Amino acid sequence: MTGSVSSRKKNAERARQRRIDAMKVERRRANEAATSNTGKLGSGIASIPGRVVNYIKSSSPSSVARDVKGIAKATYDAAVEDPNAFAEDAIFSPLAAIRDFGDVRETARKLRAQGRDAEAEKMEAMAGTAILSAVPILGRPAGVATRKAIKAATPSVKVTPKGKAASELAVVPEAKASRPIQRFSAARSGPSANQKPLAQTRTPLPETAPSLPASVSGSFNAAENVPLTFKGLQPWELTSSQVADLGDVLGVENLGPLNKPVSFPYEMGGGERFEIPGGLEGKFTYEDMAKMKASGIDPSKIDPELHRGIQRKLMLSMDEPQGLSDAKVLSGLTFGYTSPNNPLTPNQLATSRLRMNSMEDVDRIVNSRPWELTDAVTKEQREAFSDSLANRMGLGAASKGGIGARGSVDYSGYTDFLDLFRRDPAFFHRKEGEDWTGLVERMATQVPGLSNKTGSFGVAWQPDAGVSAIDRHMANRYMDTILADPGKREAFQKRALNLAAMRAAKEGKEAPTSFEDLNKGLIQELLLSEVGNSPSPKFRVKSGDVNPSVPEYLADVDWISEPQKAELMGQTYKDVVGANEAAMAGSGLHLFGNQWNIWDRIRQRLEPHENMFPGLENIPRLSVEQMRVIDAAHGLTGHKNYSKDSEFRLQPTKAGDYKKFRYFSDGGLAVKKHNEDFAVRA
Repeated sequence: MTGSVSSRKKNAERARQRRIDAMKVERRRANEAATSNTGKLGSGIASIPGRVVNYIKSSSPSSVARDVKGIAKATYDAAVEDPNAFAEDAIFSPLAAIRDFGDVRETARKLRAQGRDAEAEKMEAMAGTAILSAVPILGRPAGVATRKAIKAATPSVKVTPKGKAASELAVVPEAKASRPIQRFSAARSGPSANQKPLAQTRTPLPETAPSLPASVSGSFNAAENVPLTFKGLQPWELTSSQVADLGDVLGVENLGPLNKPVSFPYEMGGGERFEIPGGLEGKFTYEDMAKMKASGIDPSKIDPELHRGIQRKLMLSMDEPQGLSDAKVLSGLTFGYTSPNNPLTPNQLATSRLRMNSMEDVDRIVNSRPWELTDAVTKEQREAFSDSLANRMGLGAASKGGIGARGSVDYSGYTDFLDLFRRDPAFFHRKEGEDWTGLVERMATQVPGLSNKTGSFGVAWQPDAGVSAIDRHMANRYMDTILADPGKREAFQKRALNLAAMRAAKEGKEAPTSFEDLNKGLIQELLLSEVGNSPSPKFRVKSGDVNPSVPEYLADVDWISEPQKAELMGQTYKDVVGANEAAMAGSGLHLFGNQWNIWDRIRQRLEPHENMFPGLENIPRLSVEQMRVIDAAHGLTGHKNYSKDSEFRLQPTKAGDYKKFRYFSDGGLAVKKHNEDFAVRA
């Protein structure tokens, strides 16, 4: 009992310290904003009387009185709560407000000059917000909203990073933009008024990372590469009880210890057995998952009902009963985003390296871009930045200082996704009563780079996920469902034979003459293409109205950035999801949990997906050097062996040192501002 009270006190103290740290960061940002761009202060001060008059003219007497009363009360409360911070802010906030007021009016004037009257009216409405930002401490949100609105409304002519001349960039004509320009009003910190309530309590991503206890070395700073140690020990040197202690001091429930193993026989007999930590009762710890993964268990040989029991415990262990966190939602979508052409193990390591522990971490990635979200960016610029960022994150090849976990992801697009996320994290949670298919389509429509498959995989980590990510394995399993129509099957077989003949001709080989002789990989490739074939209607027609082809549940969405197209789930994809739903009947698992169970049996590997364990965002990153140790351990057990057998299944893994499977949290993002040189050093 005493220990529990002590733990609560420690948690309360850490929470208090985080609030203090967050206040310090906000204070610093406010001061920086107030003292920058000082050249405009003179004109702002000179024009302030007339602008105040305009503000009063555009407001009713009651609204002005209400605003004044609210400002007076908020100012008094702030002064009483933290007199020192109030005094410091009182010096700078009014100056920043004057500057912002002038910039709002100037931006509105420019917009009207370009004929953008609707946008100009919205900008003029921000004048009152700019005035409110003069209130010390409490006016900061208004100031931040004002600056972001000005930035978003300001037209961008060319993409030129600070400190670099345009001639230094590999720029092609701006008319050849790789995607349409997006426009925003103001950044949002929560759901808009017309959104439905969240399905459950949401745990926000904190503004800043927590401070570390003296027993832990490491860093939450994404621009650093500090090894994680606990009491001076490397992750693989810790005992099981020390891992539990690490979880306790960092606020990660069930990180350890390793539970007592329970032995089970394989279904095939022959005396072979395998062990599950803690059996089928309770929840798995992170230690348990690492141990299971490193034990070389072949789930295809386990009794199906026993395997479902293990899966039910896995799903329970992944749940966040206190409320789905922003960190979990962001990690899930990252898992989906980084999955294309990336086998599971490198996909897990990449997701781990991209795990965000605070909005400050998100900012570091987004601010490393040499453009804003509203800019037109060329394909060449995106490719160059994507390569650079992947290498700086240590995801590239070993020859470039990385661990070979990049895949084919466009990391420039990933930074755009993070920018969308920081504007409105609540948008990416499932809404009350929202259909799972609708959730996937909403994510894929809002985030360029997400498809039905990757979007499904991304949202599947939410409680009771009724969604299914159809990959090659699942497409092959449900080939009869995909090709149920005889005409479709005949056309598919003909297309497959033609493609095989073309490839054989290029290689100087004899072409197969029957469908049964075709390579299974080619068939899976075409099946996946069938599943991925989905409609993408333009969001608006020429008249400006929402396209009638866009479903009502997407037409009414309050988008962070209105999309150019709607990404809809095709009928074939829905058919396979329906087949998965039929297969889960009586399993005691929801749709994704049952597919996960099927996946493991096809792949012949028990994969806990431990990178999605709740609370890992509270653990400092491992260094790149430490991640290489983890990566090498996965290679020794065969987790990086992707060769297939005659049935196109992966080879079972071998037992290894589970302590070297503890990669915990993010591997660190070696990122600084885009105009600073930085590289991961091996």
